[in-house]
Amino acid sequence: MEKIGESTKDKGGKYYPINKAEDIKQIIPMIYTGIKESFVLTYWSCSKEKDTVVLSLEVKKDKSTNFRDDIKYYPKEKTQDPSIWTCKKREIIIGIIAIGIIIIALAVFLILNMIKKRKYRIEKDEEKMLREQDSRENQRRYDELYNQYQETINSFESQKYVSQADKEKIMKLEERLSTASKTLPGIAVKPIDTRRRTMILTKTQGAVPPAGASLLVRNGRQAGQKVTISEFGILIGRTEGGLLLQDDTVSRKHARIFLSEGKFIIEDLNATNGTFVNGKRINQSVIYPNDIIRIGSIELLFNN
Repeated sequence: MEKIGESTKDKGGKYYPINKAEDIKQIIPMIYTGIKESFVLTYWSCSKEKDTVVLSLEVKKDKSTNFRDDIKYYPKEKTQDPSIWTCKKREIIIGIIAIGIIIIALAVFLILNMIKKRKYRIEKDEEKMLREQDSRENQRRYDELYNQYQETINSFESQKYVSQADKEKIMKLEERLSTASKTLPGIAVKPIDTRRRTMILTKTQGAVPPAGASLLVRNGRQAGQKVTISEFGILIGRTEGGLLLQDDTVSRKHARIFLSEGKFIIEDLNATNGTFVNGKRINQSVIYPNDIIRIGSIELLFNN
């Protein structure tokens, strides 16, 4: 037995030798205490006295249930269980901690939201400032081009004759102004005196204006209308010019006819639906008597 008892010590066991009856009285309390320390579960409750607490106890070993039972607990005496105030105090502390966490989370959220709004305002202000800078720069570029155009017009106004190269220079400047007014955002577009421009463009050296030059509208709502072409030429369009054609296919300023070296020339002004002479689309072309000019869907007969 002594050998068996000694062998249990290696596995954490205890060996109690019994030599006489008095040894049993001493050993039994020791065994009871050891069993209690190893297998007795202690549970305390915050329930009120005389309340019933139901516990479910389940003992498993190697994934298999060896024991399961529902146990009713009656805290009749609060000698071992903590007081209700102790339990409530714990609940209050837990509640305070939870509220503190919530307050901190809300504070962090508000701070982040304020930072985000401030960043958004700064970005908007920077974007507005950049737009204003772009608008000022665009206006400066447009004004320079407009002043160049006006200076060119002023220099040609005092001349008796204007060469074809000078006329092309004026038209190119107008095209650049038109493009700038459509592509440069935030600018104030300035008007062009088309009547003054037309009078300058019709100054041609050695030109003798043919008498009786005219245009006859052949179709549309204005069929039969006839207009005379003066020595200064004529602008044709839907809302601007000496010949206003009431048709949606006609651009606002569609084409112009001017006199150059004794010949009438028609020029397309970048019209959407184009300008045609005898069925052929043109940018600029000399026109002769009985030529058919098509402006959008409107046909005009040129007579001289």
